[in-house]
Amino acid sequence: RSHSSLEFANMHGPVLSAFASRATLAAVPTNLISLRGGASLGPIDADTALVVSLLGTALYALEMLAWAWTQPCKKYFGTPESPMSIWFGYAMAMYAGAIGYAKIGMNACSTGLLKICSVGWLAAVALMLYQLNNKTFKTQQSLYVAVPIALIVTYCAFA
Repeated sequence: RSHSSLEFANMHGPVLSAFASRATLAAVPTNLISLRGGASLGPIDADTALVVSLLGTALYALEMLAWAWTQPCKKYFGTPESPMSIWFGYAMAMYAGAIGYAKIGMNACSTGLLKICSVGWLAAVALMLYQLNNKTFKTQQSLYVAVPIALIVTYCAFA
């Protein structure tokens, strides 16, 4: 089923209205809005995929924030610990918090939020693969988690 541009604006209300007026959306051809997402993989629907994405992000952020115990720089790069891992953990925690608040506090569409999350997960996987190729990334363990999450989130967001 294709959505009219006004239906699309109603489904993605507060987020979309910040970027475009309804008059602008009325001029958008419906074939540009055809990638609407909302697919499921058995019991994994958009809501479940969003929870998986947020939990993965939150656990990764926790690992960065608890660097004294988990030693992420040594684990991933073979280098001494850096305070930058804490800043990275803060950024990840704020990202997960913003997505979580958008879903819970603003009742945002899970599919729309998954589209944002899929960009983050795909970028993380691409960076890990790049660093593995350059021999700066020392472990493949995180790929065993990041790749399935990236694939599930992207499929549920865009299929």
